[in-house]
Amino acid sequence: MIYKIKLQWNNFIKKEKVHTGKAFTLIELLVVVAIIGILAAVGVVAYNGYTTAAKKNASNSQHKAVANLIRNNIQLCEITGTNIQLNGTTHVCGEPGGTLMYKYVNHFTNEGWKCPYDKSLIMDSFKCKPGRTGISVRVINGKKHMDIHTYDTATTVYRTFIEYDK
Repeated sequence: MIYKIKLQWNNFIKKEKVHTGKAFTLIELLVVVAIIGILAAVGVVAYNGYTTAAKKNASNSQHKAVANLIRNNIQLCEITGTNIQLNGTTHVCGEPGGTLMYKYVNHFTNEGWKCPYDKSLIMDSFKCKPGRTGISVRVINGKKHMDIHTYDTATTVYRTFIEYDK
């Protein structure tokens, strides 16, 4: 709708003001809000999927790093017989598995390793499930093993057994 208004003041004609009426209707605004809402919902679902996959990958990576460090240190002890300095303790060659287990848990705690699913927890905390990486000692077929286990979900567990006493 176009309005033309002529104002006269002291016998002078002032400039005409034209209102064109171009604005968004309520329906148009509601459609835009609905589209933004749909895009946000799809984005949140995709983001949650990405973060879940990232946490699983972090748990798996942490598991591999723990297993590799322990395996390499046990092999180094067997080859050289040299004790290995850990953060806050020492891996003494020939030490019982239970003692080594606690030393490695303390080492990773001192290094600041956290639960991938909750950064306020340490990696070996029993509250950190899923994501908990723990170390225990087991006897399998009469041989002693370090058991590195990571709970990826409530039903998925990664396990690595490292024979440490031959």
